[in-house]
Amino acid sequence: LGGILLFSTSVFAHTMPSSETTLIRDFTPTVRAEIKLGDKFSKIHDRLGDSFKTKVEDLDFFRRIDWHFYQDSFYTVTSIRNTKSHEELPIYGYDLTSVEFHTPSGFVPSMKFKEVKKKYGAANIKETAKNGNTLHIYTFKDVPRSMTFEVDKKGKVVRISTRTDV
Repeated sequence: LGGILLFSTSVFAHTMPSSETTLIRDFTPTVRAEIKLGDKFSKIHDRLGDSFKTKVEDLDFFRRIDWHFYQDSFYTVTSIRNTKSHEELPIYGYDLTSVEFHTPSGFVPSMKFKEVKKKYGAANIKETAKNGNTLHIYTFKDVPRSMTFEVDKKGKVVRISTRTDV
């Protein structure tokens, strides 16, 4: 029984919660903005201001909309027939390369990946990117979502990405 409890605890301790995909931008020590996947872009726009550049790409039956905020980007995917304003569409993922945002645990690009692994254990999937970096992909049981840490050969996180399967 002790072995079963130890195994159960170990598995739980090595599972990143989906809430880790929440992004936080600190404006001051007491003022911050939180961005969650599924938030409408209008909510993010209200919190971060007008520093976005929009890119729209039509792909067969789907439309991908990217909102670039300096070095980072947020995106959504919708039907090409969807006539809603881009402001009303939910965010399905993001791609971070700057330290403008952090996760609830303080994870940012430029940190050592061993800090992520120390807190949550090994990722569910480990792949090699085309550029030779290693992709550590965490998946979640409660939502169809993943979080990827792209790590260079020195062990430094160079990109944090999320994706929601739609």
